[in-house]
Amino acid sequence: MTSNKLNPEGSVRIAGAADVDAVAELMWAQNRYHAELVPHIIKRVDARGTKAWCAAQLADAEHTIFLAEDADGTAAGLLMGHVKVFVETPVNRHVTLYFVDELYVHEDRRRQGAARALVAAARDFAATKGCSALSLNVWGANRLAIGAYEALGFETVYQRMTLPVT
Repeated sequence: MTSNKLNPEGSVRIAGAADVDAVAELMWAQNRYHAELVPHIIKRVDARGTKAWCAAQLADAEHTIFLAEDADGTAAGLLMGHVKVFVETPVNRHVTLYFVDELYVHEDRRRQGAARALVAAARDFAATKGCSALSLNVWGANRLAIGAYEALGFETVYQRMTLPVT
């Protein structure tokens, strides 16, 4: 999947087991950010635990991880997703989506096309799987991500709200 250019020298490809260190480094950075953003929901994890989780995701045939790399092979960002099928019911239509579980671009690499290239690669992949759209969740407090997703063409279709009971 090198056709979706990150920049004139970089590219996006599907990650494999050998990429576990690069994937874990990016996911650990995302975890630290989310643990600060929503500490009542996301707990901070250590690097070893993150690597073990990433190794499991890379081994899971249901998930695909796209890795954006600079020209020198340095990981700039990742997108992890899976095909999600909603079955036909009396009130809902059958819908097949590509659900983006994680999308993270290293702070130093933002605003350089990595997210756009990752989304383009996932969109191309999703089309080959019969998906009608890409879908994702985003924390309401993550205004930067919301703005980035809107700039990439995502639209709010569903909003989940929470009311604490304690």
